[in-house]
Amino acid sequence: MGFSDVTLLATVRNARTVNPKIAVAEVRATRPDMPDAAVNQYSQQGRISVDVNCPISLDTEKLRAEVSLIYSRVASDPEGDFHFHRGPDYAAGFLGYDPRKLAAIPAAATASFAGVGNPHAIGPIHVGEKVLDIGCGAGMDLILAAKSVGPSGSAIGVDMTAEMCERARGTARETGLTWVQVRHGDAEALPLEDCSVDVVISNGVLNLVPDKKRAYSEIARVLRPGGRLYLSDIAVETELDDSIRSDIDLWTG
Repeated sequence: MGFSDVTLLATVRNARTVNPKIAVAEVRATRPDMPDAAVNQYSQQGRISVDVNCPISLDTEKLRAEVSLIYSRVASDPEGDFHFHRGPDYAAGFLGYDPRKLAAIPAAATASFAGVGNPHAIGPIHVGEKVLDIGCGAGMDLILAAKSVGPSGSAIGVDMTAEMCERARGTARETGLTWVQVRHGDAEALPLEDCSVDVVISNGVLNLVPDKKRAYSEIARVLRPGGRLYLSDIAVETELDDSIRSDIDLWTG
């Protein structure tokens, strides 16, 4: 299945604002190998274009290690000193999550939440569906999705950080949601079969993936025909030069 078969729904945050104003944009995703001319045409028509190539000089293994280290710390010490917002008050006050639903989720999951938007506000998740959360972290979005699909469905979380995986598994056990699975893995090589999920959600993760073209190809691979992607992430309005995009400290804050 190619991107032409998938409806991509994206929540885009203006990265320059302190109090992010969430906008929902519907984008018809195209093939990963779309020519530059076609990408430019889509951009001129008001759609969102994403730079999918990292500079050659970027040490991607070092980047992955740095990102994993930061989110390991978020899992173990969510009240620590980080450059990004966290927690249920932030999720409800800034991103529009229902505080009553968050109160029903174990604090271990909500305290480590570090998303940038609310993928659940983009579109419905139906009872009985199979949902994948890429970069599930401690499991807040994953648990919300699991409650939407119910025991006749399933919710799978994938995260590259072992500590986050363990926290998400603990959250699932504590809530008794036996239809939740958490798998250790990477957005560029999802540990799922082809055409196996109805909905993919992700929240503030793909901006940290070095090879975005490969990550989007993986999403297209695992989605069933007619599947849906509810994506919340960060975008910038101007293209960054290679010196900035090669600076791992700027990637990780």
